[in-house]
Amino acid sequence: MLDTYINSTKLKDRLKITKKVKSDHISEIYCCRFDEAQAILRKDNRLAKSLGLDRAKEVSLLQKVNSVCSSPKIIYKDIQQGILIWNYIEGEEISRSLIKDKTVLLELAAELKNIHEMPTSEMGNSTYLDMIAHYRRVISNGDLFIEIDNLIKRLYAEKTKLTLCHNDLTKPNILFKKSFSFLDWEYACLNDPYFDIATVISSLNLNEEEIHSFLKGYSSTNLNLNRVKEFIRLTELTEKIWNQAVKALS
Repeated sequence: MLDTYINSTKLKDRLKITKKVKSDHISEIYCCRFDEAQAILRKDNRLAKSLGLDRAKEVSLLQKVNSVCSSPKIIYKDIQQGILIWNYIEGEEISRSLIKDKTVLLELAAELKNIHEMPTSEMGNSTYLDMIAHYRRVISNGDLFIEIDNLIKRLYAEKTKLTLCHNDLTKPNILFKKSFSFLDWEYACLNDPYFDIATVISSLNLNEEEIHSFLKGYSSTNLNLNRVKEFIRLTELTEKIWNQAVKALS
């Protein structure tokens, strides 16, 4: 129990839980006050490790990502017990009404480009393909992988340039208040940047004009839109396989 953990550590006088925000098979999320400042606490449930989530890697990654974008700053960690506390980030979830302002969409794309341009030499060698391989090991239904394997074969080649990707840039993980903040980096690893681009376009349901603005902000109108569409399908299949992996492990 979280209360038992808090009372048995030095957190007792530093931490006050104020509200549970979310609870699922993977983790529990709480609003709290830590050293009198507003913060967020995440406690892992048993499924986190089974899904291949590496909290030590996540902490290390966030320390590097903080230099190029607004993202959670870890203020307390107990990796062994699956406890992370990070600063509270103000903002509202990105929405259709927000992106009616084209400058917002341009800024989002530019922020994403900054992430993709980060040096990868110290990011480790974990890739999206490793993540899919892990899910394959826990799912008994091999038929689920037929289409995704065909897409991967087409989209990933030896010459494919992999960058740091967030891999889960859906609306709940993109906050805006004067500037953007990006949450939930637990699935981040090396991947084709098209994956993040496709996730944003799909999650925000961008129309043709908005896609053009977004790609302009990304400093590239030369991205292959057919490839983007294939990556959108890849993100859909990835979510489906992830859901099946969670179900198999539950």
